Amino acid sequence: MAIIKVINVEPKDICVTFEMSIDAIEMVLDALNHAIIEIDMKDEKLVAANEFLKDGFFKTLDGIVKEVKGA
Repeated sequence: MAIIKVINVEPKDICVTFEMSIDAIEMVLDALNHAIIEIDMKDEKLVAANEFLKDGFFKTLDGIVKEVKGA
């Protein structure tokens, strides 16, 4: 089982640094690839959260995997 370890929390900036194995990152990406997320498009916060998940978080993790694995 993959473990996520919190390395640092900075309340001032609301910044959390954590460590994940490449296997854990791939599991998150696999789950996101197969997830069906229904968003109430009238809720601006949910729309923004979905955009962050898709265009920020997902792409960042995908880029890390490609960089580490040289793909």
